Amino acid sequence: MNDAGTTGNLLYDFYDDPWCAKMTDPPESQRRIQTRTLWNHDTYLNKHPGGDTQLHNCFKIDDEYYFFDPEAPQNILSEAEFERSLMHDYNAPRDFADADRLVMYNLIPDYVHVDFAPKSFGTLAEEAKNANKRRERANGMCLEFNFQRLIGCLEEVKDAQVHGTTYNALSRANTLRRIASEEAVMKYVLTTLPGSIKRIEQGAA
Repeated sequence: MNDAGTTGNLLYDFYDDPWCAKMTDPPESQRRIQTRTLWNHDTYLNKHPGGDTQLHNCFKIDDEYYFFDPEAPQNILSEAEFERSLMHDYNAPRDFADADRLVMYNLIPDYVHVDFAPKSFGTLAEEAKNANKRRERANGMCLEFNFQRLIGCLEEVKDAQVHGTTYNALSRANTLRRIASEEAVMKYVLTTLPGSIKRIEQGAA
């Protein structure tokens, strides 16, 4: 989501990076049920400029992924099966939508679209030429939906209405997400990092 709130997912600030969620969750939280947005590989749009399977929204319950796709042979996948599905989408041949987007890139190579800045269409066209078949994992790129943040913001909206005041839930979610990220970094610095440094020092001794 951009600063103006005109481009992107309005719910973005209700999502957390899994690392941040792990660092800030109370110990008793197991997050057995998660709503996740998962990316294909970060070079997916090089291989498929017009592709529509870069992102997948799904539920993760314990170790299984549940997602809705009318054309999929099955909608409940293990992590390994889901990864193979992502790789299959990545390695699929380019289709008409990809070819159409590449034509546009080459027609106006100097144009810089806000979604790809600072890269120009010409740069994107060159990157597409070098897109290769993928064999490695997608590096676990995903976001986890923070239901507690959503509930808290909705409760504050209700309270504001009762008292006749204005309240911007999305702005509040943005603030809470930033605070959570800062808390996660601080917790890492105070807890995990010292132990890692100590192990490195012991290994070097």
